[in-house]
Amino acid sequence: MLKPKDFLHNYTCVYFDAAEGGWSTRGIRRIDTNYHGFVKCEANHMGVFSLLPESYFFDNDDAMRDLGVLLPTVTTFISMICSIFLLFMAAVQK
Repeated sequence: MLKPKDFLHNYTCVYFDAAEGGWSTRGIRRIDTNYHGFVKCEANHMGVFSLLPESYFFDNDDAMRDLGVLLPTVTTFISMICSIFLLFMAAVQK
């Protein structure tokens, strides 16, 4: 368990990959983000672990997940606008 500096950012669990020469998220995942002020991490290997803001590690999977959450809201909004427009057009023609 690691304690983040603040809760203004979303933190992710990382380890230092000596072969890559930097921090990596491979083989480690965040289990719980609010465990009495600590973050619980789980890894399938040993190493030097830390917490870093998620913004340091942009992942295309995260972008696709965000799009999957946002897309139904956008399509519902567009459908409502089109329905209101069609009702308005029907009322004007009478």
